[in-house]
Formats: sequence, structure tokens, C-alpha cells
Amino acid sequence: MEDLCEITVPTLDTDDDRYNTVATVATDWPLDSQQEWKMSKPVRCLAATAATLTLMVGLGACTAGPTTETVASPYPALPPPPMAEPAATCDQDKGSWAVGKAADETLVAKVLGDTGAKRSRILRPGMMVTMEFDGTRVNIRVDNDNLVLAVTCG
Repeated sequence: MEDLCEITVPTLDTDDDRYNTVATVATDWPLDSQQEWKMSKPVRCLAATAATLTLMVGLGACTAGPTTETVASPYPALPPPPMAEPAATCDQDKGSWAVGKAADETLVAKVLGDTGAKRSRILRPGMMVTMEFDGTRVNIRVDNDNLVLAVTCG
């Protein structure tokens, strides 16, 4: 006993990128006389459709994906990033003269110039401070009376 079920399954035609249809699935399953009345033609067609779709999805996962082709860009290439500046320009020994003196704007400017640092920060007692090292920065650590305790780079 062979019945033909017509099903429509969308497939992508790779030549022209349009959807085409596939049809006709044979449902020639051996059934004994007691089971045949339980499985009518619509049920067999539905089962054949489900099996076909499952097979198509399973095999579709095995196909090769889209190819990556090198396409020339209409835009010019970007220049390479600039080189990083030298890591350390600060010399803390040249700022040691400030220890014990009051930290005012004049002292900070002189320490900045003497040490060769590009930036400065004043660190007060209990102040939260980031711990990254910056070789172009001078740290001026002061006490509660604003007297310089230490001059360090970083």
C-alpha cells in the first residue's frame, strides 16, 4: 500500500535567492490489517510531513555556511595608532626638599616642575586613592595640618 502525500516545504534556491517548493512524499509503511484502520491517510501524511521537515532541518544544519569573501573597501585604511608615551617622566628624589613644608599652590607647582611630572595630586589622610601606577604623576602626601609627609611618583 503506497499513498502519496503532497506537502509544501519552503527551500531557498541558492542560484537566484528565491523560495521554491518541494512536494510529494511517499508514505509506504508496512501496516498489518489491525493497524491500518487506526492510521488514516491524513495521519500518515502528517507523520510523513513531520519526518520530512525534521530531516530537512537536521540536514540543513550540516550545510556549509555563507562564504566570507574579501571585498575591497571604498574607504582608505586607517593609520596605525600613535606610540605610547614613555612610562616614567617623574623623578621623586628631586621633590624630596618639600617634606615638612606646607603644601600650597606654589609648592605643588614647584614640585611638579622639579620632578618632571605632568600631573600632581595631593593625598590627604584617610582619602581613597586609585592604585594604578602613572609614571607621569607626582603624589604629594600631606598630614592633617597640610604639611608634606612624602613626595612619590605614580
